[in-house]
Formats: sequence, structure tokens, C-alpha cells
Amino acid sequence: MKNSKKIIFYGLFILLDFILLSLIFLLGIKIYRLINGNVKGVYITNIPKQNIIFPSNENNLKFFFEPKPNDILITNPHWLGYDVKNTVNSDTIHSTIEFSMKKDIHVYRILALGDSFTFGYGVNTDENYIEKLQSLLNLLKCQNITKFEVINLGVEGYDVEYTIERLKKRGLKYNPDLIIYLINNWNFEIRNEIQHPLMLSLMNSGIPLQDEKTGVYTAYNIAKQMYLKEYPLELTIEFQKKRLYSLAEIYKNNLLILTFPSNSSSIKNLLETFTKINSHYSFYPVSNLLNNSEYILKDGHLNKKGHDKLAQDIMKILIKRYFNDCNNIYNK
Repeated sequence: MKNSKKIIFYGLFILLDFILLSLIFLLGIKIYRLINGNVKGVYITNIPKQNIIFPSNENNLKFFFEPKPNDILITNPHWLGYDVKNTVNSDTIHSTIEFSMKKDIHVYRILALGDSFTFGYGVNTDENYIEKLQSLLNLLKCQNITKFEVINLGVEGYDVEYTIERLKKRGLKYNPDLIIYLINNWNFEIRNEIQHPLMLSLMNSGIPLQDEKTGVYTAYNIAKQMYLKEYPLELTIEFQKKRLYSLAEIYKNNLLILTFPSNSSSIKNLLETFTKINSHYSFYPVSNLLNNSEYILKDGHLNKKGHDKLAQDIMKILIKRYFNDCNNIYNK
């Protein structure tokens, strides 16, 4: 009897030992893949994985992503209640048209940087503020300018680091006359390279990226809290601040940084200080759209009316700052 109990005891011990070793082995494989970039990042969007690409880049950003080129994105979350269609051109730019890298001397070209607010999440391509702004600008009659082009480089979920990478990778070759960068608090509060693997792990465990009924970004919010427990907010802001200042090293032309008044005063002060380092840089707040239900969707993004209002705000800033000598048909 004693021998039987010993056999059972040792058998259970060996089984538990085997299970423990198996778990350690699987965890080791997962960590190895994360470190070596074999597990790709997730992103703050409802776009299916087949609609994004993860190109290699010189800065070793393992989770850097862009929209898939020559693609049509259809999103239809239940909380929105209708389908949204976004078109991506051959250079991963959110646009229905292609842009020539060789710019005509009479074309005034603007690059728009930002996250999902600039990309235009929740509205069709022709309804986002970039498209609206381009239409408004082409109402102007300016000496030596026959056409305005506004190129949408916004991508959902981008922090400052990824935005600067996209500018270097896709934007500078278009020789812009002006860059507009719409910045939100969270662009400084996260770091995609670390938070994305956390989100992926949560989603693999069954936690949805976004609640289909409420529009709340469940996995993102949990991953952000996990991230902030390990990395103090002030350190992340300082990290992203350095990435913002690196912009001054690669771009010397006109830069207009915009933010919503509802963003924190510390971030607004940071942006205002940054724009003072170069006479070609400027900083302006836009209307307080995010605290007005008339202009936002259920998940907090701008609706069609919000994009219209934002385009009008930016148009007034551009006329005041850059095009006050133009014949302003827009205001007539």
C-alpha cells in the first residue's frame, strides 16, 4: 500500500513538473519571438490585419505599421451603425488619387501628420478634414499658386515616434511647402514599440480591441495601464519629446502644429516651446471639438460635422499665417 502511494505521489510530482516545464518552454518561445520581431504588433483600429503591412526600417522599429497600398478599407463596427469606406493609394497614403514626387513649381503641397483623427477614422475618405481642407484651399486665388495639394499621412494608433518615422519614410520625398501636424495627448503618453506587444497578448487571450457595442478600446486601455505601471508617464513624454525635436533635424520648412484645447496644458506648453526654435514653425489651438457631442462619434473620434469644422478652423489659420495676400473667395 505504501509503495502504491509513493508511486502515485511521484507520478503526480513528475506530471506537475512536466506541466511547469512546458509552460516555461512556451513562455520562452513567446518572449523570443517578441524580442526578435516574429510576433507583429497590433494597432488601434478595426482594420483587418490583411489591410496593414509591417515594413522593415532602418530604425529597427519592429512593430512599425502602415496601411496596405492599393487598398479599400471597409469598417462597420456595430456602435457606428453604418459602413465606412477608406481608400489607400499605391504609397500607403489615405487618398483616392496618386501624388507625383516631382512637384510643379506652381503647386503648393501640404503634408498632414497625425493619428486616427488625421487619418479620418469613422468617416469616408472624402469626408475627412484633409479632403475638406484641400477643397477649401483651392477656392483661393493666389499669385504663383495654381493648385493646392494636401497629402494625408495620418495613421490610426500612431505615437510621435511612429509619425516621425512615417514622415521620413513616405513624406519628405514629396518636397512639401508646409507640414501640418495635429497632435493629441496620447501621442506622448504611449510608446507603440512596447505597448503593441501587450495589446497583442491581451487580444490573443480573448479581450477585444474595441467593444462592438460601446466603441470603448478595451485591449488598448488595459495595455496602456500595464505600460504605465512599468514606465512612468513623465519618462514616456520625455522620450516622445525627443522624437518631436528630431523633426527639426530633418525638416526646416514651414511647420504648423495644431492641438485641441481640451488637451493638457503641459503638452500644449511643450508644443509651444518646440515651435519657438524655428521661425518657420508655429503652434495654434483649434476649436474645442472633443468636448462637444455635436462633433464627435460614440467612440470619441470626429464625425463628419467635426471634420468640416476642423477644416474650417485650419483654413482660417492658414489664411492668417500664410495666405493673407490671396484673393479669399472662401470668406466671400
